[in-house]
Amino acid sequence: MTHKHKSKNEDSTNKKLKKSAKTFPKQNNTLENFIIVNHISTTEKVKKIWSGLNREEKLLLKDEFNQMHVDWLYLLKNELQTDYYLNIKRQIKIIEDKGIEILPPRNLRFRCFKYSPNDISVIIVGQDPYPNDADGLAFSSKSIKPSLRAVFNLLKWDLGAGNWKQPKTGSLEKWSKNVLLINSILTVEKGKSKSHEFIGWQKFTDNVIKLLGNKQEIVTMLWGKYAKEKADLLKNGYIIKSGHPSPMNRE
Repeated sequence: MTHKHKSKNEDSTNKKLKKSAKTFPKQNNTLENFIIVNHISTTEKVKKIWSGLNREEKLLLKDEFNQMHVDWLYLLKNELQTDYYLNIKRQIKIIEDKGIEILPPRNLRFRCFKYSPNDISVIIVGQDPYPNDADGLAFSSKSIKPSLRAVFNLLKWDLGAGNWKQPKTGSLEKWSKNVLLINSILTVEKGKSKSHEFIGWQKFTDNVIKLLGNKQEIVTMLWGKYAKEKADLLKNGYIIKSGHPSPMNRE
């Protein structure tokens, strides 16, 4: 049975990946083929990846393909199609189908991957999203939480009041253009901190941290005992360890 009508989500995904679409020219010469493939844009390569997904994969991965920058999608193309990752997404779907609210909202769930990994110079690792005010970025929310307030106070102390103006909200959207603000666990049930601790997100985010954090020019900031454990993932690049900025921290 064929389906003639596409869902709005699939249409929007195809529109996003449709830019300057070209077909692979038919060439007999292997060297010519190699040169041609390497000149095809990342957007076109990602469009080809999307086209190769089966129906269930498209259903499970439509948020990633709608929200992640094409450079991230190409970098993580194999990871997103692994059994363990698809299993995470199946679990999320089962929970949502029961009417349980999951944060961040679906349209913000992969917000930390909005900008190209090529523009990232710093990684800041969080644990899991705020259970009542998550916006898809680690340490970020509508209101200024105590941990972020402590960070802002340190910036003011370090840079001087004349050089630092504290934002009016807790949103770190401006930072996210050059800072990967990634939580180790990407989702949480509303009102239930660490409720998705055993869904499997840590394997995925560990691989992301390992992939990006081992570039020699990247600085990875690990705040608190939980984040410091990620240091074992990093053999290259720079690592800055410190206590967690939470007022409750006793490190």
